[in-house]
Amino acid sequence: MNSDSKPIQYIYLKYAENVIPAKISDICAVITSYRSTLVFMEDGRWGHHTRSLKFFEKALDSPEFMKISRQAIINLTKVRAYRKTREGSYTIIFGNSFPETITIRQKALNSILSEDTA
Repeated sequence: MNSDSKPIQYIYLKYAENVIPAKISDICAVITSYRSTLVFMEDGRWGHHTRSLKFFEKALDSPEFMKISRQAIINLTKVRAYRKTREGSYTIIFGNSFPETITIRQKALNSILSEDTA
């Protein structure tokens, strides 16, 4: 939430050479890397943001979003399936238009599944 306690509806992402508005409800995942945060959208677009994951934890403070690791937040409503990998971890599969997958450990999957049943 912002300082006025109103939910944030959009964030602005750097996408290629442009800055684009990204609707919060269209976010599939937020993943931090060394110096930036990548935000993946349902339509397959993704963009960079300079804010930390801590910022996104506050901005995405709703039941749809869950922090699954120190580097990632996912939108539970966008998850379509989980697939076990050969290494014993799990891949989260989002919708058809979102080509990316995220690999997680069993503990994170258990947290996600317990949220689904709550």
